[in-house]
Amino acid sequence: MGDQHVTSWTFPYFARDGRRISVDLTINPNYDSWFVTWIIIIGDLVTSSQYGHYFFHAKHVAKPSEESKMAICDYIKDLILLGDWRRPVQDFIPNWTDAEREGITIGWEKMKQLGFREIDNSLTYERKVDALAAESDFTRWQILETLYRQPNAVLKENELTEKLNYIPKGVVEREIDILKDLDFLTTVIKGLDRRDASDFRLTAKGRKHYEEHVLPSHNIVFVIAPCREKWFTKSIKRMLEEKGMKYIIQEETEHRQETIREDILANIRSCRFVIAHISGKGIDEGERFNPNCVYELGYAHAQKKRIICSVNKDLVPENGLPFDFAGVRFSFWTRSKSKIAFAKEIKKRIEQVLDQFQREYWPESK
Repeated sequence: MGDQHVTSWTFPYFARDGRRISVDLTINPNYDSWFVTWIIIIGDLVTSSQYGHYFFHAKHVAKPSEESKMAICDYIKDLILLGDWRRPVQDFIPNWTDAEREGITIGWEKMKQLGFREIDNSLTYERKVDALAAESDFTRWQILETLYRQPNAVLKENELTEKLNYIPKGVVEREIDILKDLDFLTTVIKGLDRRDASDFRLTAKGRKHYEEHVLPSHNIVFVIAPCREKWFTKSIKRMLEEKGMKYIIQEETEHRQETIREDILANIRSCRFVIAHISGKGIDEGERFNPNCVYELGYAHAQKKRIICSVNKDLVPENGLPFDFAGVRFSFWTRSKSKIAFAKEIKKRIEQVLDQFQREYWPESK
């Protein structure tokens, strides 16, 4: 395999929860065996963790062109916004024998199932609508919040794109135009030449929209807990209020959707993170874990929310938590011991989550 043919790109991006990441894309062609390896490494810029993905396809199906590179990049963006992209890094030396034994056609068939096509000897990929919507929503939020935080409320276009350098420049420019169409954003005219109008500021309508709709939804914590555990919700409310955070406890909230279930799911989607307490009624009553709370916890995981989980340790089976909870960090308490240590742990975890948000969204303020 000739190393002189290997090409690589790196570009910054973001996950659905705002996590800042980098993507390294390497194309490694094997001209003797007539197939190409696309090696993808996704790195978390905050934790320095790395995750990997691989693709094999025949060289005669699609060459490693600029169009093919863009198709792979678009797939990666959709994967990050909608899919499970946190796969552990494996050995990045491809096992060519296994690849050849499985057959190159199988690899290409898998790529076609993912949405890839071949046109004029290059890969193409049509992005998912849900991913584009998530990308637009996050980008508009970041533009509005960046301008809102400015002391003079004005930024030049190049300053704005530089602050949002983890979002593709073309995406930022597209969403700026949309915010201008919505009358949320305007250009500042300096002098008589309108062509020099490159400074942006929020309009009164834009500031009102941010304060009434965007800011509240990103400053809210959704609390999942059984109705009977009043001590838990009372403690959580006090902790969040100390941090300036708002909270939603469903039983204390006026319903806005047609059903309580729709209300709960909408609140989980819009909140910043989730605190979940899933203890059931008790072993004697045949309920170790509250089924409603577990359902809401599962939905929060599907929405890629950060979650602080807790449970009564007395209700955990001797062989441990169910398999589906593997990898989930829990804080434990028992009825026979003081809950002071438990409360301190939960408070510390809340601080850790807020600190992580701060470092990811506004690292320059640290």
